[in-house]
Amino acid sequence: MNTSTIFKKVALLLTNRGIKLLKGTGISHGHTPFLMLLWKKDGLRQKEMYQQVGVEQPTAVRILDRMEGDGLIVRKQSPHDRRASEVYLTSKGKGCKKIVDLKVKELNQVFLECLSKDEHAELNRILGKIHDYLQP
Repeated sequence: MNTSTIFKKVALLLTNRGIKLLKGTGISHGHTPFLMLLWKKDGLRQKEMYQQVGVEQPTAVRILDRMEGDGLIVRKQSPHDRRASEVYLTSKGKGCKKIVDLKVKELNQVFLECLSKDEHAELNRILGKIHDYLQP
């Protein structure tokens, strides 16, 4: 099997495991990259968010609509640009950080238990290099 196929299969397995871990928490797998961005810097513009997450704008809008409906975020018109909206976490959105952090830790434990510390460090180095190379 070629490397890109293995990579794709591993990514799918990790995604499916992440979805299972989040089941029953009220947080969807699609919410997590947006939440993680907002936990680092609240008040990002929608455009910044979908570009950083790496999804198309219509996909991001659907996810953000759902997050807003679930009470995780609010969107406000930018005071600097009337055409742009900024996304802010609600108290509910801020409050789910602990559970997401816990589930991310669980997911990492699941797939990293088969690697030594050195292999884990090397994997992070290689994946970081691939990510940086492929980043537009």
